[in-house]
Amino acid sequence: MLAYLLDILFPQACALCSSQGSNLCQACRRKLPRAELPEDLYDTVCAAVGYGPGVQRYVHQIKFGLYHTLCAEMAQMMHLALDDRGWQYDLLVPVPLSAKRLKWRGFNQAGVIARQIDAARYREALVRNRHTPPQAELDAAARSVNLTGAFAVNRDVRGMDIIVVDDVYTTGATARECCDTLIAAGCRSCRVLVWAYTAAA
Repeated sequence: MLAYLLDILFPQACALCSSQGSNLCQACRRKLPRAELPEDLYDTVCAAVGYGPGVQRYVHQIKFGLYHTLCAEMAQMMHLALDDRGWQYDLLVPVPLSAKRLKWRGFNQAGVIARQIDAARYREALVRNRHTPPQAELDAAARSVNLTGAFAVNRDVRGMDIIVVDDVYTTGATARECCDTLIAAGCRSCRVLVWAYTAAA
């Protein structure tokens, strides 16, 4: 009943075209680019869409406009992409934010998405050891150095098949560091699920 009243008082509007009805209307969803992964990443990375201006604007509204409600559409699309792959897993683990960035934003979009995809197997098994400059401000070489040793595992993951969840895969530096950290802790396999993949990787 409450959700019904809220929809009447504050109707959802598409983040890209402002049409009412949903955070991402079907017309805009159909215009999102397809994810085209290189062959060497296909077995380890799953993406719902490619990267373009609409995708960038949507992600920026979440990260910098602080509209975490937009994560629901991303989670839905990622869930479908994951089902298409047929990957089996024990845990969905979001890429963690530093305490400083989490305090500023108020939420971790990767965590919101992962929980909506599969709350039963959602675990915050990774933590950030330190605050790091935003990856978007760095070139490809600096991104890897920036994150070296930035993550730690906070629970037993030995023998588990894990999927790391994030919003965007660019150079892959964040995903690789997260997976390397989990594999070093003994997980059996580690793959990556993102909403958008950009060919800049």
